[in-house]
Amino acid sequence: MEIIVNTNKIIAALVKDSYSRKIILHSKFNLMTLDFSIKEIEKYKGFIIKKAKIKEEVFYRIFQLLLSKISIVQDKEVKA
Repeated sequence: MEIIVNTNKIIAALVKDSYSRKIILHSKFNLMTLDFSIKEIEKYKGFIIKKAKIKEEVFYRIFQLLLSKISIVQDKEVKA
């Protein structure tokens, strides 16, 4: 089964070791998100780091770990 993960859930998983993070990291489903979501997370990286009270290196480690479990789909590949 394929499940789309929206930007808010990825941000929630970055900010706190929450259910969102646990679900993403331990899901047996094929998780997907749009490349737009990745761009949005990069855009708000500073806010996320401040909210999570973490260093930039930690942000990137967690982000890469989450992305290792999520396939990124190009926006143009999605049909309305």
